[in-house]
Amino acid sequence: MAAAAAVSVRSELIASACSRTPHALDWHSDSLIAYGVGSSVALYDPTDEHARGIHATLQGHKSRVNCVRFVRSVSGERQDTIVSASADCTARMWRRTAGPDTSQWECVAVLEGHGNAVISVASVELEDGRVVAVTASTDGTLRVFEHHEGSTHSVQVIDVGARNAVDVALTALPGCGGIVLATGNTDNC
Repeated sequence: MAAAAAVSVRSELIASACSRTPHALDWHSDSLIAYGVGSSVALYDPTDEHARGIHATLQGHKSRVNCVRFVRSVSGERQDTIVSASADCTARMWRRTAGPDTSQWECVAVLEGHGNAVISVASVELEDGRVVAVTASTDGTLRVFEHHEGSTHSVQVIDVGARNAVDVALTALPGCGGIVLATGNTDNC
């Protein structure tokens, strides 16, 4: 009787299409790419020769993910926290868990209150560890949230009316604790 031949199986590529929205992808400084794919966030590291494509998906949204952004520190560096915005009227904050498996992420906050799709998000981690996030929705509002030590609360609602904000940017001024918000809005032309 002949000996059975050994079979070798390996993944060559695991891939998916990115959401067709302008802000659906962000690239972390350590080569990690996060992007919206359907109602999930896919994580991909092009420098990892063993992962061969998507190595994790973050699930929790109930509709298309429109925007994905890594939280940036006051110095501008991307942190191990992602904020994703969805057509399900929410944004979610995801944090990489500590431990040997760095591909594990957990949802640490659901940012709620919008009455329509959330299309853009910006966030910054302040020097004291607080994360401030701003979401923009087609409901004509911007919502400002603060997350610190496992607790999240709404700080402010900004009504922009019919001039929806289609993009938001947020930065902290070093040393003084001030935050600057910029929005790109539609107009009546």
